[in-house]
Amino acid sequence: MNGFVFNGSHCGTNNVIMLSVDRSILPASNNVYLQVPNRDGSYLFDRELSDRIIKVSCTVFGNSTIDLALIARQISGWIFTKQRVPLIFDDEPDKYYMAKYDGAIGLSQIATDGEFSLTFRCEPYAYSLVNKQQSFVNSAIEVANVGTAPMYPKITSTFIASASEYNLWFEGCNMRLVRSFVAGDVVVIDNAISKVTVNGVNAMLNLDLSSRFFGIGSGVHALNTTPVSVANTTIIWKERWL
Repeated sequence: MNGFVFNGSHCGTNNVIMLSVDRSILPASNNVYLQVPNRDGSYLFDRELSDRIIKVSCTVFGNSTIDLALIARQISGWIFTKQRVPLIFDDEPDKYYMAKYDGAIGLSQIATDGEFSLTFRCEPYAYSLVNKQQSFVNSAIEVANVGTAPMYPKITSTFIASASEYNLWFEGCNMRLVRSFVAGDVVVIDNAISKVTVNGVNAMLNLDLSSRFFGIGSGVHALNTTPVSVANTTIIWKERWL
């Protein structure tokens, strides 16, 4: 049986063996259904996903009852965190969940052996361990998202010529900044936090009112910038899976 890494430490280094893991195929949804009198069926109000619950069954072996008690103390220090931290399973080493232990740990002891269960409350998505990146000088690029959920790219454009505006186009969405740009100016559009900066300074007031931040779904998608060939652009993103 494979193991897992939590809080920067592998279960094996903490004398823990993973027996089984229950990872839901999909996290629960918070959809709301409204049943109206005299109408067949209900109205669906699609809402956000709930946290993903992951349950892990483990065993631990000690050389003596005293040794087992010491290992139990070690485990509690390893599992306890103030915030969510990465949880990585050996059978998916390229992905991680943002997890925090939920509940209490009960140790079922027989002689010098013990068994216990861990419940992790996670964000609903699994994330790529490594960010992806592409760069382009011309006005168009194709970006491939191999995840099963939308990703929110961070786009950095460094101007190599002057321009009176900057446009980023994605499937009908347009991010348009209107100001005088000169060579060396750096525009950063961070779709994950809905923020735009120019040379490190907030530039939200330079956005055209029609501008929209966006996510990129699964598959191959095209991005375009205008004016043509006035900036070197890099796009960085983290893929996500349901």
